[in-house]
Amino acid sequence: MFSLGKTFRRYTGLLRSWKAVYIVNNLLNSRRLQHNRELYRKHGLQKSIYAPIGRQDFSSNGEGAPWLDRPGALASMQEHPQFHRFPVAWRDELKKFVEQGYMILRGFYRQESIDLLNEEVDRLLQEGQTDFNYTQRKIMDAFRESELVDQRFFRNPDLLRLLDFTLGRKVVPFQTIHFVEGSEQRAHSDAIHMTTEPQGYLIAAWTALEKTHPGNG
Repeated sequence: MFSLGKTFRRYTGLLRSWKAVYIVNNLLNSRRLQHNRELYRKHGLQKSIYAPIGRQDFSSNGEGAPWLDRPGALASMQEHPQFHRFPVAWRDELKKFVEQGYMILRGFYRQESIDLLNEEVDRLLQEGQTDFNYTQRKIMDAFRESELVDQRFFRNPDLLRLLDFTLGRKVVPFQTIHFVEGSEQRAHSDAIHMTTEPQGYLIAAWTALEKTHPGNG
């Protein structure tokens, strides 16, 4: 049976350059957007909750960059009491984040958890609860169809605690993408598609679901 909602989800990447598509998609998800009315009033946004918004719609609050992107971040981080509650390996990676902009958390998930996730995604595909998008490489937002994906990975408490600390504010997870193959995109920034207010508060976590080494990317 044809579903307009599923069609939009499948072709989001192809259609997102047209603002009208955002409006139609928002109308299709009207119930999920109602909570934004209060947020729009709070931030003084004079627009419909169904219309696209961008940073130009916000007045600057002067908050500036995330705390670990500011001068003296390394010293400030090591003085924070929460920093010393993380495992030593995580602390070393947090220092790397300040200096290089990324962390590698080896062994964050046990192999059994990875196996369960792969089996769960296979099940979702077999039962038609999710599908690849138009590229035939990506499965978008599997967390919406699976409690396992949602609770153990998408909202993993330890991961969110680490990301909250990294940005210095509560992180709101909003999207998952499963790749069978890499997108082969050139170096790029996602911030233009997922702008935050204040700017600079977009962060992503990538999980290897198979053995990964330089030879396979």
